[in-house]
Amino acid sequence: MPEEANKYKKENVYKTFLELYSSLHNKNYLADDFQVKYSSFFYGNYLPAMSSLIKLNCIKNVGAYTNGNRIEDLEMWLKLTQKYSIKLLKNPVAYYRFHNNNSSRVMQQEMLKDELAVINSQKQFAMSNGLSNEFLGKICWLIREIYPKDPKTAQYYADINGIKLTKK
Repeated sequence: MPEEANKYKKENVYKTFLELYSSLHNKNYLADDFQVKYSSFFYGNYLPAMSSLIKLNCIKNVGAYTNGNRIEDLEMWLKLTQKYSIKLLKNPVAYYRFHNNNSSRVMQQEMLKDELAVINSQKQFAMSNGLSNEFLGKICWLIREIYPKDPKTAQYYADINGIKLTKK
């Protein structure tokens, strides 16, 4: 391919969100034997909310959504996987457009704070189900991400989780 044409070629093109996420996290979410489990959400939210079908009684049964939470999908997946199984379909049923005005880019700091609150709300369940390493790993990662722009929030969550913040 000539050099000129090569500069317009996209390096990575993904057909589905799960294909993209599989690549980012080096995990095959599309494998036939992959099971959606509660613990897998400590590594990231890989389910696209816009293409999910959930029975209303299941949503009501887990306490519905929390008002004011910008990442309601992660909260719902965590609640649902405590009680129910989730089945993934390999065929895309919706498309997601990435652009510079996506809320995940525009409100990144606010969404990180919401994610920290959601993950922290899972402490009791995670600890009582043998997932303390996963829980603490995610909390520490989120605190590290939030600290540069909001050290007060980072310190609050570090304190309530018994984590000591140190300088590099």
